[in-house]
Amino acid sequence: MTHENRNRIIFDDLETTANDTFKVMPGFKCAGKRVTVGDRTGMLVLNTRTGYYWLERDGALSALDQRKVKAALGISNNAGAPTKMEDGRRRNVYIDDTSWERAQALGAGNASEGIRIALELAANAS
Repeated sequence: MTHENRNRIIFDDLETTANDTFKVMPGFKCAGKRVTVGDRTGMLVLNTRTGYYWLERDGALSALDQRKVKAALGISNNAGAPTKMEDGRRRNVYIDDTSWERAQALGAGNASEGIRIALELAANAS
C-alpha cells in the first residue's frame, strides 16, 4: 500500500453476515458501514455520548480521524472546533506522558475527550 493511502478511509454498505456481527457495547451503536483503514477492516460504530466514530474489530476499538470520517459521510465537522459543553471550560492537568498518550488514543486524538471517556468508564464500573 502506498504511503499516501495508508490512512485513507474506505466505506462499504454493511451486508450483515456471520463475520460482520457487531459486538454490542454499552454506549455504542453500529453505523451500518464497513470501514477499511490501511490493512484494518471492521465495523463503523458511533459513541452515542460523544458523537465520535470508531473502527470496531473483534470487540476492540480503534480511533479514526474524525474529520475524514465526517467528510466521507457528508457530515459538517466545524473544522476541528472543540466540542461545546454546557459547563465546559479550560482546565490544566498534571499528567505523565504515558497517561497523556492513552488519553489521546482513547479520545481519537483529543486528550480532553479521552479523559472524559475514562472518567465515565470508571464511574460506570463502580
